[in-house]
Amino acid sequence: MSTCRVAVWLRDRPTDVPSGLAHRRISRLVLLLVVGTTAYYYKPLVEAFGPDPVFEFALLFGLSFLIGTYLLSPDLDLEDSDPAKSWGIVQVIWRPYARVFKHRGISHTPLIGTLTRVVYLAGIGYVAGAVLQSLMGWGWEISIYDLSRLWTFHVTIVLAGLVASDVVHLVADRFFSK
Repeated sequence: MSTCRVAVWLRDRPTDVPSGLAHRRISRLVLLLVVGTTAYYYKPLVEAFGPDPVFEFALLFGLSFLIGTYLLSPDLDLEDSDPAKSWGIVQVIWRPYARVFKHRGISHTPLIGTLTRVVYLAGIGYVAGAVLQSLMGWGWEISIYDLSRLWTFHVTIVLAGLVASDVVHLVADRFFSK
């Protein structure tokens, strides 16, 4: 796709997009297809990777896909969205995010948008942990340098599930507009 076509695609994006319920239905359908495909190709996958990793990776991917659909959707850049409401009383943590990120801006970009929400949520967790540590003196070792130890193949699978959920959301916005 040429740069000109991409610019036209981005400029001519639909303004009337599917509802939160429609996004969730589409995501459930895609997840069902992924689970069905995994079940169909289970034997070759087990032969290639062994029995435990296939199940573990499929479960991690599926759960992160659902978390991406229900809790970490690109629509968190709207204060009154279904995903924001899914957070219940703690939905207020997403208000600053909604003010910083314009709807359908960078937060609606595959991978980058996902990373903005994951980093934002991790930052809130880090600050909350640091505050608890300073108030309670529990002796936790909280360091930004520990991040390199956290990166594993499992984290990659979780990120892939979150990104896949975002991609399904963005495709639904683009092609299933009302």
